[in-house]
Amino acid sequence: MIYIMAIFGYILGGVVYFSLFKNKKYKINCKLKYLYAFFYIYLSLINAYTCTLLMNCFDDLKISILFMILHTIFIYMIIIDIKYKAIPTICLLYTLIIGIGICLYQDELLLYERMIALCIGIIPLAFLSFIFKSSIGNGDILFLGILGFIMGIEGIVLILIFSYCMASIYIFIMWIRKKAHKKMQIAMFPFFYMSFMFYLLCPTLIHQYIHIWMV
Repeated sequence: MIYIMAIFGYILGGVVYFSLFKNKKYKINCKLKYLYAFFYIYLSLINAYTCTLLMNCFDDLKISILFMILHTIFIYMIIIDIKYKAIPTICLLYTLIIGIGICLYQDELLLYERMIALCIGIIPLAFLSFIFKSSIGNGDILFLGILGFIMGIEGIVLILIFSYCMASIYIFIMWIRKKAHKKMQIAMFPFFYMSFMFYLLCPTLIHQYIHIWMV
């Protein structure tokens, strides 16, 4: 079954690849054709490997497949965000639809808990964006709200902490290299993605650290 999921992940990676170069609004150009093939192989292998890890994380095959599709969409969103500093609205819609599907199969969290997590993802960042006129995009805010609805209160809080810790390290490195400035725009989605995957794939390690800090 794991091999089948790896093949499934590889195919999904190919879908991302072709979607990137067929998208007229967010078009990724590449001068040399052989880079297309290299990018496809690299992206698809990463997706296939991650799909096998997700398969080991969940006992329910339906939830595993939904998370695999979600992961594939996130890869697409990372590339677009790095290139254009934007998150496509259609990807947010797909994330919401798949997230609702995940919630239907996962009954560990109650609806009110998911709604609180959604507010945690949206309200603080929306407030900061409004008050300080920061460069936090509406797409980032909406995505974190959807992610909070999927992952719950603990999940969205830890993902936010991990994301902004990594972003702070990145900004510090850029500052040391004298490339940081006030108007610098940062693609936050890669940090959200890494935090999401870390929380999803390493729950035991995370809870061990939480226990150490609580003692």
